[in-house]
Amino acid sequence: MDQWVTEKAAVAQSRNTAKVHVCLDDTGRVVAVFAFDIIILAPGEVSRSASGGLSQVRTLLLARFARHIDIKGDGAGLKLMAEVMREAVAIADRVPLSVLALDAMNERLAEWYSTIDFVPTKTDPMRLYMPMSKVKASVEAADAALQGEGSAA
Repeated sequence: MDQWVTEKAAVAQSRNTAKVHVCLDDTGRVVAVFAFDIIILAPGEVSRSASGGLSQVRTLLLARFARHIDIKGDGAGLKLMAEVMREAVAIADRVPLSVLALDAMNERLAEWYSTIDFVPTKTDPMRLYMPMSKVKASVEAADAALQGEGSAA
């Protein structure tokens, strides 16, 4: 992943083959990068409710996702995924998309994604997805929780 970030991310962005997002911490240090692409899944790969009965499932693919090696613990993964989901919702507000999908690099990550409600496709246990309606609901719930914390302070 380091090679992609240092050598290919800027090229992908400039050639418009991926939309690369950079996450910074409070000091301006890069802590994560992620990139999206749009793909088509076959309806048989996802649940009927996720496919909406369509012959093609328009999918936002989290094509790249990397965090700095020093960023771990304290819910860092959840915070980064919340940012991914927030950006996915913003894209889905402009482009009709049915699901957010990603490819887990290993079984441990696939299990972790499952804990935050991603489910494996019917054809590949390492490709997981979440219906966009659920992504939106998750972002709204997280935003409401954050607003509740802010008003309690």
